[in-house]
Amino acid sequence: MTNTIWDDHFYGWVSGYSTNPATVEAALNSSVASITQITNANGVMPVITGEYGPSTSGLSDDPNATQVLQAVQSSGLGSVAWGWEGGGPDNLTDGNGNLTSYGQEVAPFIGTTPACTQSASFPVTVPSFLLARL
Repeated sequence: MTNTIWDDHFYGWVSGYSTNPATVEAALNSSVASITQITNANGVMPVITGEYGPSTSGLSDDPNATQVLQAVQSSGLGSVAWGWEGGGPDNLTDGNGNLTSYGQEVAPFIGTTPACTQSASFPVTVPSFLLARL
């Protein structure tokens, strides 16, 4: 495999719903460390937190929702804040274009570029159909 990444999902259950920021951060770091043991043809597998959010179930916030968001956003990894249309606490907007409290939490993070903790020394080819959408 070449030009691949690993998409890690991180929610409150991964740290046993701990509200201790250090415990939540350690759980994220452990997950990433496990993934980086996997290699592709280019070497260490790059990791992105491809899904995270305040709610494991989509029905209510996890007790450690704040700690999960902070751990991911301060990790230096690329990430995708998960939002679900359906009335749960993980909606990014209220359906009328207004940000929810979760949307307000991730909006400033989306506008920043955290320091990358992993580097790639290989060319990455972006398919033309993706370029057309940018």
